[in-house]
Amino acid sequence: MTKEKKTRYIVELDVHLETFQLHILETRFETARHIYNACKGKLLENISHMRADEEYQIWMREEKSEERSIALRKIREKFNVSQTGAERIVKAMGKHFKQKKPKKPKHKQKVHLDSHVVQKIALQVWKSISDYLFNKGKKAHFKKYGQFDSVEGKNNRAGLTYENGTLNWNGLKMKVHIPMKDTYIHKALHDEIAYCRLVRKTIRGKIKYYLQLILKGNPPQKHEPSNGEVGLDIGISTVAAVSNKEVMIEEFCEG
Repeated sequence: MTKEKKTRYIVELDVHLETFQLHILETRFETARHIYNACKGKLLENISHMRADEEYQIWMREEKSEERSIALRKIREKFNVSQTGAERIVKAMGKHFKQKKPKKPKHKQKVHLDSHVVQKIALQVWKSISDYLFNKGKKAHFKKYGQFDSVEGKNNRAGLTYENGTLNWNGLKMKVHIPMKDTYIHKALHDEIAYCRLVRKTIRGKIKYYLQLILKGNPPQKHEPSNGEVGLDIGISTVAAVSNKEVMIEEFCEG
């Protein structure tokens, strides 16, 4: 029985940060990069040990079959070369990178990653490693400083969560800008949130953060559908349309 595909869509919103919040996020993203690279390095080391294993080499010389696939899967699990293996690796690393609560009560913010975010890092690592392992990618690249640009949760109940214009993440409360006149976004926010993704972008040399809400269902219609025929005339720099009720002409990519 095939698994039913989940319908999802994304709404992106600006996150307004105070200076101290920006510094905390930069620290967390750098921590996430270290975990990603350390996990990938450990998996590559495990792959090297696995490929040196005699049993693995014997099965790799066999013709492709269901028996061979099952045997190789068991060997990969034995050497922690799997998604669950990646999750086990980052679980230990996540604990290592956690920062203890400061003794002074005025410092309430925690600068560590929650388990949901860490597990999603494991999925990112495994996708990259599996592409390398099964010859879809030639190399497994590590993330350089400043190259790790997104973290995400598993749901909207713990870790990275959004509620009523605020993005919450381990004690950090960040204001999210919702355009008042954007009816599309207001309609979208009535749908259930599957999980949140925090994205870092560099625009004109300045670092900005954006919240991507991954929402369940289909995106709302921007315009109400209606019946009737419409004629279109698409030019090099403009598009014109005519119906029984209205005529319009618009410039492509205005502004």
